[in-house]
Amino acid sequence: AASDVYKRQYLNNAKEAETVLQGVYKNLANEYTYSYHLSLLFTISTDIAQCEGSSTTSFREIPTNSHNASTSQISRTWQKLYSAIYDANDFIETVSGRMDNWGSSDRELATIYLGEARALRALFYFELVRWYGNVVLVTSTEQSNWPATSYVQADPKDVYAFIEEDLKYASE
Repeated sequence: AASDVYKRQYLNNAKEAETVLQGVYKNLANEYTYSYHLSLLFTISTDIAQCEGSSTTSFREIPTNSHNASTSQISRTWQKLYSAIYDANDFIETVSGRMDNWGSSDRELATIYLGEARALRALFYFELVRWYGNVVLVTSTEQSNWPATSYVQADPKDVYAFIEEDLKYASE
């Protein structure tokens, strides 16, 4: 696959890892995450904002909690968060597998970058579990390719334990 060729030709030092990590960060500024949905649209139904009017359709569907799983904003944010988790998992797996062959200063930077990627993955999971409840815990890129029928929703306490593990790693 093209991504396999790309990986063999790239991510050979900390500078290249930093560039790829910026792509994981870019998920934060997407319309379906903090650029709009998570920072504004999803919070309108809380005490942070108010949505005028009595209709429960169109843009009022989410603020009035009249939405369902097929509401496009709900499903797109769900998809984007899992896509961001895939990006973080891919970065963590690839850098972890390569950094032993790098020089000591590159390894030190890579360790910091791995902490950042795990903190981002924790954030993406926090948003998933807080907005969607029982979610599938996908901890590797391999799991992302499983058939949908093989996924099992994790208990939120297990997701929070995974988040805590990632954040402890990142803090160290």
